[in-house]
Amino acid sequence: MTFDISAVELPRLIQQNWRMLDVRAPIEVQQMGIPGAVNLPILNDEEREKVGTCYKQVGREAAMELGQKLVSGSLREQRIHAWCELLRAKENTIIFCYRGGLRSKITQAWCREAGVHRPRIEEGYKGLRATLLKATEDFVSLGRLVIIGGTTGAGKTDLLRALPSSKNYLDLELYADHKGSAFGKSLQPQPSQTTFENQLAWSLIKNLENDFSGLQFVEDESRLIGRIVQPDRFFLKLRESPLLFVDESLESRTEQILKDYVIEPLAGGSSSNQNELFASWFLRLQTATKNISKRLGGVRTQEILLDLDRARLAYELAESSFLDSNRIWIRKLLEWYYDPLYLDSLAKRNPKILFRGSHSEVLKVAQEMCLARPDK
Repeated sequence: MTFDISAVELPRLIQQNWRMLDVRAPIEVQQMGIPGAVNLPILNDEEREKVGTCYKQVGREAAMELGQKLVSGSLREQRIHAWCELLRAKENTIIFCYRGGLRSKITQAWCREAGVHRPRIEEGYKGLRATLLKATEDFVSLGRLVIIGGTTGAGKTDLLRALPSSKNYLDLELYADHKGSAFGKSLQPQPSQTTFENQLAWSLIKNLENDFSGLQFVEDESRLIGRIVQPDRFFLKLRESPLLFVDESLESRTEQILKDYVIEPLAGGSSSNQNELFASWFLRLQTATKNISKRLGGVRTQEILLDLDRARLAYELAESSFLDSNRIWIRKLLEWYYDPLYLDSLAKRNPKILFRGSHSEVLKVAQEMCLARPDK
């Protein structure tokens, strides 16, 4: 295959499970990622910076000459080998760079010389980005959202992931790599804003197969998910959409938060780095508590910090009371902070509540909605 493909064909490529070879520099990918793309750059960050400086100071021809010089000899062969190995592994792979210009054209030509013929995205990342933004706008105009709501710890994320198919829902917390609360920060850095937006649009295309009038479930989220901002019009649609309310007891929600914020984050360490993992986890909880001190008030903030310190001591002494000591601050956090914050916001919004019930009851209703015909 030597033909090139327009970025407007992205929905077809997604549905046909094409893989993408991104030859941009790593810093570009970090700032503007495309879901699932494999990054094998033609110029690394340092090389790209040198070529860019040369382009500004001397001009295009000199920059091209420098690029050819930087990627030559054994380094050129190494990069061609890596590209061809990836391209041979899957025929439906397409190449792209930022604007669909020299970098992807050179990659394609060098691979063709090595006997591997693959297409490229004509307009590059910029064209892909425009197609993705249009997909989100089309869904906002035509699509239907149903919100899974409820107070913190009601298991809303677990409910979403229990729906019949991943194509039934948008997992905003997964895309943002954040649990969507003051204490929900991941150990890993969040993606860039642009990467989040691209992932959201990509999921809409994949889930709805170009029928942007379809139904998607989504968890009730604030406009900010960590430092990620939901797109304005998408968030407005979320806020205006009907809601299924998961109503669970304080005891049940405490156990859910214990699992999400204590047990699971501490389960990933090895024996060699467990203490380091715990120290990082504990610091994040301390910082998160201090960050909400204005809403909690000084006395309650100090009380929760003392509870956290008791939990830390129980861990260090390997006491069996460690989980119980965490239940204490979690319960207070739910009663003093999360519940008033969410319920006050819900009352102001006054959304249409389609159904209110336990986790299992709401899941059953949502599953039935997934399986129902759209015209019912």
